Amino acid sequence: MLPQAFRLKRSGLFQKTLASGKVLCQNPRFLVLGLKRVYESPTPTRFGFIVSRKISNRANVRNKVKRRLRELVRALIKTPWMEPLAPYIAVVVIARQGICDTSYGELHALLLQCLKRR
Repeated sequence: MLPQAFRLKRSGLFQKTLASGKVLCQNPRFLVLGLKRVYESPTPTRFGFIVSRKISNRANVRNKVKRRLRELVRALIKTPWMEPLAPYIAVVVIARQGICDTSYGELHALLLQCLKRR
């Protein structure tokens, strides 16, 4: 499970990231938006996930996708791959069509590829 300190829960920050966040990377399976820090603060980068009904009408499928994405982020938090995300206070991952059919290994590779480009 993603630690509490890394979860994006405030709806205001979530909406602000969606409205004025910068596209950090995108691929056929997901889109990653980030909101830059206005001032230096010791808080870690927080992550939010959006899996809409366009992905699947079934809640258990959407929840499975969110669990996979959270696990990917949790596994990468302590690695050097997350250093490019340090200047961002909030990061939102938006799932796209076809993510349900993608294996965990493929998602892991896509996320690493995405972060390498940063």
